[in-house]
This record gives sequence, C-alpha cells and structure tokens, in this order.
Amino acid sequence: MKNQNGYTLVELLIVLVIVFIVCGYGLIGAGVMGNAWFTEKGVLKKIQANHPKITKLIDTERNMFRYSVITVEENDQRKQYDLDSNVLFNYKILNHGSK
Repeated sequence: MKNQNGYTLVELLIVLVIVFIVCGYGLIGAGVMGNAWFTEKGVLKKIQANHPKITKLIDTERNMFRYSVITVEENDQRKQYDLDSNVLFNYKILNHGSK
C-alpha cells in the first residue's frame, strides 16, 4: 500500500471554486448595494459641508442601479440632489434642482 499525503487536484479545485463564489458574491453584492448603504445622518453631514444652508433631510429615494435622489430643505425651499455613493461610504453630489 502506498502512503498518500496531500490533496488531489479535484479537491483543491473544489475548495478554490467555493472560495471564489463566496468572495465574488460579497464583492458583487457590495457594488450593487452601494447606493442603498448610505445613512441619512451621513448624507446630511456631507451635504452641509458644501451647502451650509441646508437645515434638514426630508426624503431619500434610494436606488441600487442609478443615482439616489434626496430631498432637503434649504432656505425654506425643497431641493433635490442626485447622490452617488459607494461601498466605502464616499458620497458625491452630482446636481441639484428645486422641487
């Protein structure tokens, strides 16, 4: 009888496939869910850095596959901003308009 040490190529490939599936699912899920992960408090803080006259966040429309839309109160007017965010919680205000 031979003494067999180590793993077969099939066993190694199965483990690698499982690892890639688990890691890939996490990365894809994180990328797709990027715009849904922001918090209202964080968004308000980020917007107030560039627009200090904004007093409160009224509504958020979170979108997974396009920019999120947030409605804020600024100078007693409602304004909408498009928001791009990523999984690292970096926010970028793209444009705005009155509502």
